[in-house]
Amino acid sequence: MNELGERLREARESQGISISQAAVETRILQRYLVALEDGDYQHLPGDVYARGFIRNYADYLSSPADELIELYRRERGMSEPIRVVPATSSPRMRGLVLPSFFGVFFVVLVLVGGSYLALSALNFVGESSRTDVATVPTLAPTPPPLPTAAPEPSALPLVAAIPTEAWGSSSAAATPAACAG
Repeated sequence: MNELGERLREARESQGISISQAAVETRILQRYLVALEDGDYQHLPGDVYARGFIRNYADYLSSPADELIELYRRERGMSEPIRVVPATSSPRMRGLVLPSFFGVFFVVLVLVGGSYLALSALNFVGESSRTDVATVPTLAPTPPPLPTAAPEPSALPLVAAIPTEAWGSSSAAATPAACAG
């Protein structure tokens, strides 16, 4: 048996926790917890998963997680500690190249709803105007009232008579002086 497995099993048993209860509460499959406690690392899904399982299991058992992970690394023969390399560039942000399904669905829904409201409003106006015309009785147009008396002669405009022979002879004959005399 290994030291890591012994420490995990002792911590669990000292708290009176069964392996099945620990599996349920940590959400780690029971076979992986058994593999950790038995030191059977080849039955774990991978190194990254094993370290994650150790960290979660150690936190659940209130044990020092970093110390147990380092113990795991020594038992596996990994002497170099894990280094976190800072990112050199900012993480990629999702651009507006392809809109999400829900965004497209929302836009289509708004367009269809707006079209429906506009068409129903136009149809309502058209129906109401048709019903207004249909319900209003049509009357025959009434003629304008006839004048009762003839207008006075002073109210009529004066038109001077132009002699017909003056039209074609000369421009002097068409002057008012020529027409008057």
